Amino acid sequence: MAPLRWHAGRIRIVPALVLLAGGLGACSPITLAAVTADPSTGLPVLVVAYCPGERVVGVTLREFDADSYAPGRPMWQVWAIGDGRQLPRIAVGETPAGFRETVALDLPSPVELLELTATFDDDSEDGVVFTIAELKPGILLRYGEPTDERELHKDADAACSLNPLTGFGLPGWLFVVFAAGSIASLVVIVHDAVRRRRRLSNMNLSAGGYG
Repeated sequence: MAPLRWHAGRIRIVPALVLLAGGLGACSPITLAAVTADPSTGLPVLVVAYCPGERVVGVTLREFDADSYAPGRPMWQVWAIGDGRQLPRIAVGETPAGFRETVALDLPSPVELLELTATFDDDSEDGVVFTIAELKPGILLRYGEPTDERELHKDADAACSLNPLTGFGLPGWLFVVFAAGSIASLVVIVHDAVRRRRRLSNMNLSAGGYG
């Protein structure tokens, strides 16, 4: 089995924690992108699954340092001229309509560790880490393991449905802020209720002492 090479993707709300009698959603990055090889050129092709309203504004191929996880040297990049759009497949070396090439393609070594990422209109990123030697036409790689588009879109449907704001074209991070604020408000309400109950208990004890 290939080693797990995980790239932190867009923030999704996924069930990760169950506390007391109710479940709380925890933020966990999930990658909704995969990579394959172009059958004619052998170059990487990024395959992306989207939530409603999401748009890609840029795609970057760069070197990847597995030790530092720091962004490496860009080897190819395209950027949207306008607001971007949904691009199910982005082939490295080809400029989609409505985009311009901002970094000319520098062909990498087949065994060089690379990162191919899509940047979205809310400044989040999603992508995969791989080597060209791993890629085969018709086979998608995600987390260093084979997958398929059906699985990719199935995960996207599940992740997007857990964020009620995606249906309005709002970014996922806004739901994180909303959820955090709701939890904080609940904590304040519970804390205030406990204080009131203690105060009433103390008043009853005091009244009983005078009886």
